Amino acid sequence: MSLGPKTKDTLSRFSDNTWLLATVVLGAVVRFFNISKSSIWHDEGYTMMLAPQSPAEIWHRTGLDVHPPLYYWTLHFWMLLFGTSEAAVRSLSLVLMLGVIVIMFFLIRRLFSARAARLTALFLALGPFVVRYSQEARMYGMLAFVAALATYLLVRALDGNRWTDWLLYGISVAMGLYTYYYVIFMIVFHWAYIGFRWIYPKPSWSSLKSSLLSPKWIVANALAILIWLPWMPTAYIQLTKIQSPPWIPKATLNTLPASFGQFLTFTDIGGHIGNLPLTPIRNLLFALFGVSLLGLLVQRRKQARPVVLMLLYAGLTPFLVWMLSFGAHPKYVDRYFVFAAVAFYALLAILYTESWPWRSKRWLASLSIVVTLAVLIVGIGDVYRQANHTMRQLAGGVEAGYQPGDALVAGDFYTFFDFRYYATVQAKLPSPVQAYVPNEFPGCCEGRSLLYDQPQLVLKNWGDVQTTTSYVWVIGHVGDSVVRNDLPANWHRAGDEVVRGDLAAQRYQVQ
Repeated sequence: MSLGPKTKDTLSRFSDNTWLLATVVLGAVVRFFNISKSSIWHDEGYTMMLAPQSPAEIWHRTGLDVHPPLYYWTLHFWMLLFGTSEAAVRSLSLVLMLGVIVIMFFLIRRLFSARAARLTALFLALGPFVVRYSQEARMYGMLAFVAALATYLLVRALDGNRWTDWLLYGISVAMGLYTYYYVIFMIVFHWAYIGFRWIYPKPSWSSLKSSLLSPKWIVANALAILIWLPWMPTAYIQLTKIQSPPWIPKATLNTLPASFGQFLTFTDIGGHIGNLPLTPIRNLLFALFGVSLLGLLVQRRKQARPVVLMLLYAGLTPFLVWMLSFGAHPKYVDRYFVFAAVAFYALLAILYTESWPWRSKRWLASLSIVVTLAVLIVGIGDVYRQANHTMRQLAGGVEAGYQPGDALVAGDFYTFFDFRYYATVQAKLPSPVQAYVPNEFPGCCEGRSLLYDQPQLVLKNWGDVQTTTSYVWVIGHVGDSVVRNDLPANWHRAGDEVVRGDLAAQRYQVQ
């Protein structure tokens, strides 16, 4: 129930259906625009090599990686329908993120008010962080969708206590576990919320029986575990054997405020504008946001449950991972928190429509909404500007000089999957793309899961290159792995280096 006065402003002028449709259309426009501007990058190239394989093969090979198989299964059938272009493969994430707008609209309307729901939908349509991960052929959009769906079903199940909702909730949790392991933190915040319902407003045996000891709640969680059971041994191996990548930094006191900046502008809002330092301003805004949320909780202390749910939804996962990332194995990466970003935008909307001083000062609410929308739109511009990976252009340059029989080698493993996509899938060059990996595969598991049984795609020694034209293309990063010092003495540069952005390719003649 809304605590604010009835108004006839823009948020109240249209019907719910009209507003929801308009925000979904707006969200689709800003997401589809520039969806193919940036080339497929390393992780997406891995997706593009894995997803076309059979469902059974996807199950097997994801078991050798770090992620569960549901996203790849879904994309497999999506690609059968829509093809393998960048727009086609990324549009699965786009559609799932549009579904998030719809689900969150109904969730916030149920928990708070129609005005809060409408503003949530608008912020989600324009939120740069969710726009960015609506444009990537990875599982983050599915993660956000499943988290929103499971949370909505949990609220519905608690309200109506119908077996259908509880069973659907259990299925949605299982879907999350088959999508991305950070869903474990979603389960934690759901359990924390159920525990809060037991102790607030007053712990009692009856509230315990209707919360943590509810038979339907227990059955729903048991159903999720039962569905996940076939994957559980693999999940145990993945979660216990795999270490954090070395490129993830340890957490600092600025880590959480930097994520706050990412959600608003898709930058960390650090550095300077002229002589004006931005980091202290960002940290102050982050602190004010936290104080405002505490104020909302105090104002609604008699109806605290929905506020606590949204606070847990937005904050528990980043906070727990942040705490864990001060140790030897940090795990804090902003893109892992897409589902928390969804709740962040909802909390902004709830503050502006449900909390003092915004609820009693319409001019302040309107000004805050306009300023926030302006910041989000600037952030979308940052998303578009940062879409600058140039592998498509580099592959086009290689294609222009390629002769049938030339060998193609990714001298830098982190250019193998994306270059292979453009050379093999799009340009359909007849030569296979090989990855030069003289030792172990770098990173975690991408190479081991897809290339361990394909030795023809792995080059251990430069002298083993097979070429019928005596020419070899080496692909890598500028100044790093294209003009190399470890090539055989009988390899000589043939022609100019092809450079596109920070990527480069060099043709060599083997004499």
